[in-house]
Amino acid sequence: MKRKSIIIISIISALLISSSLLWRFFPVKVLQDIDSEMITSIKVVNSSNGNQFEITDQDDISKFISSIQKVTFKKKEVASVPGPWYQLDFMNKNEEVVSSLEIQNYRSVRYKFFLDNAIFLYSDEEMNEICDYLQQIEAIHFPDYNKDPDFPYDEAGK
Repeated sequence: MKRKSIIIISIISALLISSSLLWRFFPVKVLQDIDSEMITSIKVVNSSNGNQFEITDQDDISKFISSIQKVTFKKKEVASVPGPWYQLDFMNKNEEVVSSLEIQNYRSVRYKFFLDNAIFLYSDEEMNEICDYLQQIEAIHFPDYNKDPDFPYDEAGK
């Protein structure tokens, strides 16, 4: 009897370990469940300087969402890193937040996946196009905006 319980516990432990490893290393695509047609605006906040603006052009929203959906991320850790560079809230026609995404730097995002739980995701593919687009829109709304070459801090020495 004792031998059977040891075998069962070993099997359960092996399943838990293998499923957690599989979850950890399985690639992630963010915002896959969002159809760009249901998003009417993207509210953007630059946390480093407090600038806030909104993207409302449907073509820009579609292009932006499809660009983010193409990037493949890897899970890094449960998100506990303070303050994102850009915080994005994807709003529907009822002005409700459909999803949120926080861009940390050119390769990292913090993605809220359940209530207040979030995970820190890292991409080998750079998100230069996405980040540059956000900086261009911010420069249009805030003409005195100066791109800080030292922020966001990038792990690759960007």
